Amino acid sequence: MTRGELYKLADAHRTENNQNCLVAFQTDSKTMLTEESLKEMHKLLGGTGVYRTGDLQSKPIGVMPPEAGELPRLMGHFISQLQISRQMFHPIEYAAICHKRILELYPFEDKNEEVAFLVLNVLLMQGGYRSITIEEAQRAQYISKLQKAQHPSHPDIDGFITFIAECEVEAQGYNMDKC
Repeated sequence: MTRGELYKLADAHRTENNQNCLVAFQTDSKTMLTEESLKEMHKLLGGTGVYRTGDLQSKPIGVMPPEAGELPRLMGHFISQLQISRQMFHPIEYAAICHKRILELYPFEDKNEEVAFLVLNVLLMQGGYRSITIEEAQRAQYISKLQKAQHPSHPDIDGFITFIAECEVEAQGYNMDKC
């Protein structure tokens, strides 16, 4: 199934009822993510809500994140690009790209993956979609697709976006094996 066909299938079952799920983040479909809201998400997940000040000794999933001193500039740039990206991409693409970028920047000392998943799901729900969960059986595939999307010289972002679109379609109750 092509990504366009996945989008059509997902679009056919979008619902405004999903907007009710956004209450936990206190936002609506028009609210943009900000540095403050990302920090607030981090706090809600049990973190400090402060960007990391130290460099990482080992890399998390994917690429080695930037040095801590670069984070304020890079996070500011990321946030400033969100409005343009939101207008350019399908909501599922937009959510997947934002998720991937947060994991590349790895802005906090801990809980970055949790923040990235919260952002992914908030953006999906803002687009009228369901939140998704990566099940344990999908974890290896998720990591593989993410690492390929983060490859420094030959990124395969399409494979990662397609994986997220398939997860969305499955979240809506479709069996991807029968599509």
